[in-house]
Amino acid sequence: MSIFDKWAFAKPLLEKAINQCHGTHTIDDICLMVGAGHFTLWTGEKSAVLTEVTTYPKIKALNYFMVCGDLEELMHMKENIIEPTAKENGISRVQGGGRDGWARRLPGFTHGGTFMYKDLT
Repeated sequence: MSIFDKWAFAKPLLEKAINQCHGTHTIDDICLMVGAGHFTLWTGEKSAVLTEVTTYPKIKALNYFMVCGDLEELMHMKENIIEPTAKENGISRVQGGGRDGWARRLPGFTHGGTFMYKDLT
């Protein structure tokens, strides 16, 4: 599947989740960042995931930036496609923020708190 086909499939899913970015990105921003290679777009039959690699002084981490779609399929993608690919590429940590409910659904993840933000006006 070409990146154009992947984007056409994923865009409606991502548009539903864009409000979780809290004003940091538009769908056009995300499209440009996928095209530029900043984000990797992973798609299933009913799901889409955006990841990005963060390089720290001691490790490389894969950040789950946006996850949307069918939970069972997303878990399959995480365990059988995304994380094995990350490990093969020298990434030693996966991370991401989200609602507290994700902490219960992700065995093996350490719940390090809840991401919060405050707009300065």
